[in-house]
Amino acid sequence: MPGGTAAASAETAEARRTRRLRLWVAEGNARARRFYEAAGFAPDGARSLFDAGGTPVAEVRYSRGLRGADLTAG
Repeated sequence: MPGGTAAASAETAEARRTRRLRLWVAEGNARARRFYEAAGFAPDGARSLFDAGGTPVAEVRYSRGLRGADLTAG
């Protein structure tokens, strides 16, 4: 996973003793989903509709455990 914001988010989560990172991604955004899957995230079964200016966008939630993971590696 790239550095920058993602690494800072992981460090903040670990400092707060969070065990999982979670994020939402548009269901139809295959490129983003592949990116997060390559970084160790996986869909956890949660789904939602996001209102994007009056247009509902289906989202899926991805999660990844933190303990023992190197989240700063590229």
